[in-house]
Amino acid sequence: MSAGHFWFVGDVHGRADLLATLIDAVSRLEQVPKFVFLGDIVDRGPSSRESLDIVQDTLARHPGSRLLLGNHDDMFLSAMRAGLESREARHWRDRCGGKETLESYGCPQEIDEAARMIKASHRTHLKMLEDAALLLRFGPFVACHAGINPRLPLDGQHKLDVLWIRDGFLDWPDERLVPVIHGHSITDNEMPIMTENRISLDTGAFYSGRLTCLRLDLAQRSLKFFQARPDGFVEVEPEIHDRGRGTLMDRLDSLFEATPTNSQRI
Repeated sequence: MSAGHFWFVGDVHGRADLLATLIDAVSRLEQVPKFVFLGDIVDRGPSSRESLDIVQDTLARHPGSRLLLGNHDDMFLSAMRAGLESREARHWRDRCGGKETLESYGCPQEIDEAARMIKASHRTHLKMLEDAALLLRFGPFVACHAGINPRLPLDGQHKLDVLWIRDGFLDWPDERLVPVIHGHSITDNEMPIMTENRISLDTGAFYSGRLTCLRLDLAQRSLKFFQARPDGFVEVEPEIHDRGRGTLMDRLDSLFEATPTNSQRI
């Protein structure tokens, strides 16, 4: 495997079964794969604790692998840090899938008691989320959870945008924008999407049963897409959305020219 070869994994949302299928399948394809998790490991699905266990183990076993913070990971981390029955913590638990996350830890639904239990038994999960990056550069691509504010420089992005943005990013049809690999916004038809400036990998795994990943090889200038499903691991084709400015597929060679093969934190 070249130094510039990475597997980007879309939003897991507590689907440890699909994540295990994906990690096992990729590990059979390659001896030393590098994984980049695009965040939202927790909430909504039934196995957030187990999903974090898998991510933690993968980061330890595969040097060069990285975790990016998602908005759901951040809400979970904030609730556990504070350990209070605040309005924000209750909103996360009752409206954003936090209830399922607490259940996966075998915790009561009271935030204060759950925080004490998780801090005592799974502090490494919280530390891993605290250490997660917001933006990473991979050659000509940027990876993050939700997207970027096109009006701001990369080194001036706000955490709120990187974790939550939709409007003003998804609908920004400008081929001059640095291409972004992201999750957060569930795609139509449960398939990855490619436009002129972004690659979307959130295919709603927690309800669709399709966890999507992108294999990026900077040295070979290639992109391939795969999905872990209940019945196995398959290669898929992205939906190509040409908004009148071509797509990333039209200019891969020019994007890959003279780019580094290592990842860089922004």
